[in-house]
Amino acid sequence: MYNPDEPIVTAKKAIIDFLKNLSELSYVDIIENYPSLEILPLKKPLISLGRSKAISEEVAFNNYLGESYDNDTQLATERIGKLINIYFDVHLWNSTAKNMGGEREIERLEGKLIKVFELKEPPNDIEFVRFDTGDINEDPEEDVFHCRCVLQVKTLLYEDSTDDAIEDFILKGSVINE
Repeated sequence: MYNPDEPIVTAKKAIIDFLKNLSELSYVDIIENYPSLEILPLKKPLISLGRSKAISEEVAFNNYLGESYDNDTQLATERIGKLINIYFDVHLWNSTAKNMGGEREIERLEGKLIKVFELKEPPNDIEFVRFDTGDINEDPEEDVFHCRCVLQVKTLLYEDSTDDAIEDFILKGSVINE
């Protein structure tokens, strides 16, 4: 469930859950944040997701998104907000062992992720904007291949207000019905 008070945290969790539920990535470990060395040696490919940066963007005049009225409480709720562009570092890891596919498996993962982020329906309240792949590097000391990619998503940061100060006026005079 989306939490407007924590747009980055909830977007990251939603993306991780989304990726974990894809059958085409069922053979891959998917974790939050940069992995520790304790995971080595890798027993299967790994995707880690960490935040790189977030940039807000105006959506409407004074960030006003509209008003809704609740008949039960008889309160009007105003919503203000901004779009948040979140850039996630998507790290792809694989062992250098030949039986795990090595560098070629990183390339296959890049292709699968491009397809996922371009063609699949994203989790609620998130829009996939762009996925950029990076260079594949080998770390011979740790026996891993690594590739840093970047996923840009958009989500809405908003706040609802039931401030009824504008309704606290007293009508003076009379109403004329014609």
